Amino acid sequence: AAFAEVSLQETGTPVTLESDGTRLITVPDGHYVEMTFTFPIDLGSGCFLGVYFEIHDGLNQSANLLGVFCGFHEDKEYVFRSSGRHMWLKYHRSPYLSDNFHVKYTAKQNNVTVAPVLTQVKTIQFVLYNHSSFLWCPAEGAPAPVIFWRKNGIVVQNTTSVKYILVIVKGNNETYSCEVKNNDQLTKKELDLYIEKRPAIENECIVRISLTDEDFFLDFILSVDQ
Repeated sequence: AAFAEVSLQETGTPVTLESDGTRLITVPDGHYVEMTFTFPIDLGSGCFLGVYFEIHDGLNQSANLLGVFCGFHEDKEYVFRSSGRHMWLKYHRSPYLSDNFHVKYTAKQNNVTVAPVLTQVKTIQFVLYNHSSFLWCPAEGAPAPVIFWRKNGIVVQNTTSVKYILVIVKGNNETYSCEVKNNDQLTKKELDLYIEKRPAIENECIVRISLTDEDFFLDFILSVDQ
């Protein structure tokens, strides 16, 4: 699908994404994007139907990943913010579904901030032995906070991406954590890795869904284009 830029005049109104549609949201200098959505597929069924929604912090799909979703409670609203004036969205859905996907956004001035928190981070995460896997650190805050990923105490990635890619090729002797900074205060989550062994299959699609008291959320989706 072609890229389509949303003008400032559309700020605060619904944005429609058709199947496999993409959308680049751009707001004025000195602002960041605050985007809200309610997923139209209930209770995780979208994960099995090939439905997912990507949010990136920048101009295109190669920008830092803010989130990937595939099926939630219909009545819950999710909020994401960019670090700058651009946010790129992609909605992929099954051809068997006919409904569109609606997104709302507003332009927020950079001095309107929300302290970063890590309340949604799962401290136990699943990875595959000798296979590319993802760790997830869904930090919340405004503008989008920089996430410091540490391996054995050393910073190995510091971007707004909630995803860290790793390959476990030996025993789980390494330690991993993610942290965000609020002024001079650090908020940190230590991650415990649960390693599973399976044969490496080229182009294999791996989806992990964890169930909490409130909703389903995506742990791994390796079928998303890199």
